[in-house]
Amino acid sequence: MEEQHTNNQAQEPADNTEPTPQAATTLTVEEVAKLQQEREEYLNGWRRAAADFANYKKEEDQRAATVRRIAKETVLNDLLPVLDSLDRAIEAHGEATSGLDQVKEQFLAILRKLGIELLQVNHGDVFDPSLHEAIGEIPTENQEHIGVIVEVMSSGYQIGGKLIRPAKVLLGSAKKEVEN
Repeated sequence: MEEQHTNNQAQEPADNTEPTPQAATTLTVEEVAKLQQEREEYLNGWRRAAADFANYKKEEDQRAATVRRIAKETVLNDLLPVLDSLDRAIEAHGEATSGLDQVKEQFLAILRKLGIELLQVNHGDVFDPSLHEAIGEIPTENQEHIGVIVEVMSSGYQIGGKLIRPAKVLLGSAKKEVEN
């Protein structure tokens, strides 16, 4: 009985026929060209998909950076009035403000850590409308002070070179003669 079983196996055709090296060489030139073309199409599709993904990732990184920047700007705009009040308190109380000065320095250190820069504006600086907002004029007899910043009312701030709030300043103007 065992013999019959082995004979049956020998008579059945093998289902798992693997191509022989001779079978692989029977492809025509047209078939090889067609296979190469298909390979190129698949490879180009993969390259496009990889490039699309890289572009998507870059765009998402930019969107995330924009969201972070907007969040910083929003928080900054809410906190700047507090810093302005602190400046006015220091100015009003003169030399007895060492504690307030320390609080202000801590506040500014946190802003610097967040990438927020204080615009350096001083008495005598030339007015720059891209950095300063003129909120008034102070008459002066000194010709050197006409058209320049004579007082800084509130500081200006920027993040990464982008102006968040211009410095609010008073400009010197020529004194008007009063006619009798």
